[in-house]
Amino acid sequence: MNKFLIAGTSSNVGKTTVTVGLLKAFVNRKMKVNAFKCGPDYIDPMFHSFITNLKSINLDPYLMSEEGIKYSFLKHSTGDISIVEGVMGLYDGVKSEGKEISSSAEIAKTLNASVILVIDGSGASTSAAATVLGFKNFDKNLNIKGVIVNKVHGEKHYNLIKEPIEKYTEIECLGYLNYNKDIVIESQHLGLIPSGEIDELNKKMNMLANEIEKTVNLDRLIEISSSNDEIVSNYKMEYKDVNLKLAVAKDKAFNFYYEDNLDHFRKNNIELIEFSPINDKVLPKDISGIYLGGGFPEKFAKELSDNISMLKDIKKFADAGGMIYGECGGLMYLGKYIHDFNKKLYKMVSIFDMDVEMTKRLQRFGYSEVNYNGIYFRAHEFHHSKVINENKVIKKYKINKFTNKEKKYEGGYTYKNVLAGYPHVHFYSNLEFANELINKMKKYKGGYNE
Repeated sequence: MNKFLIAGTSSNVGKTTVTVGLLKAFVNRKMKVNAFKCGPDYIDPMFHSFITNLKSINLDPYLMSEEGIKYSFLKHSTGDISIVEGVMGLYDGVKSEGKEISSSAEIAKTLNASVILVIDGSGASTSAAATVLGFKNFDKNLNIKGVIVNKVHGEKHYNLIKEPIEKYTEIECLGYLNYNKDIVIESQHLGLIPSGEIDELNKKMNMLANEIEKTVNLDRLIEISSSNDEIVSNYKMEYKDVNLKLAVAKDKAFNFYYEDNLDHFRKNNIELIEFSPINDKVLPKDISGIYLGGGFPEKFAKELSDNISMLKDIKKFADAGGMIYGECGGLMYLGKYIHDFNKKLYKMVSIFDMDVEMTKRLQRFGYSEVNYNGIYFRAHEFHHSKVINENKVIKKYKINKFTNKEKKYEGGYTYKNVLAGYPHVHFYSNLEFANELINKMKKYKGGYNE
């Protein structure tokens, strides 16, 4: 299996730019490339998928477990080469019982994957060797097989970095990227890029891939990626022939989903029907449930609010006992009003008697542990909004911060067969929670649109 992991010495060294460029370069070579992303991030995988035309998959030890990562990686590694983009610096993660978890290094060891280290070469020469040597010696069980130097000023500068790295660390330098502001891939949400700028993005990615073809030894990278270290997963999956239909919100406002979650529904013979809360006037027919993922509903609050027939249809479905599951953006949409950053109010579905207010300050960020009616699962939160004006709402989540278990709070708003909260959940954390949602779908007897 050909696989490797792109890691950085820290955030902002250019590992996303390098990863995107490599993906595009291999695709331009007519290779089938599978892309993965360490951690819970939704943004980078969108760029991966945009390039490869295949779904990019999140790998997160905290949310998924080691066996879950192996299972997912094996399931989705169907092409010529698998490329994993790391998160933060190579060894950065969150601390649990004195050790780092959810780091790129942990995932590389779980997958028996070679590590390609991206370093920032600007303003450096021999000192770069000290950096690489430190990363090599920090964990002798990690297989750092190559270095790509970013932000250099020409081949002469690269050679001033390459020679000491290979001399003092015995790690091979595979090439470099010149500093060029025109080919930097900014951290942005693909769904927020205006359609007219997509062609420009494509041009930038092709320019980046062409540069990588010239300055990075792709043939050697393919050789390094070839591994005899096979992966075996003992992850147990059981599916049922449910034969139901689930409406999944997919548009500019809602598009944060873990592909493994959607795949779990498919494996249970649940047909996924995509719909747009912005553009469609009514829900798809004959559904038993609605899945409202995260995204940026606040940026499209006017469009969502103006689609009155959809708001009414979803409320009618909820009143009739239809299953609705919402995460973060989904929760915001199911309340009464969204107060945007300018304090303007936009009416939403109004299943829950509460509002959501956008805030400049990040309200919650990081991993959490959730107890939902005795079902325990792990989750991740990241949101610039908070619930206000609550009135007679029922909450079923008991939550504590993973890094501070004394910090406890409630969430998981419920109404009839509706459940929504801020936490983003990967079903591999606990399939019992996923199956509970399926059971909720099975309870619905129809009738809302009759």
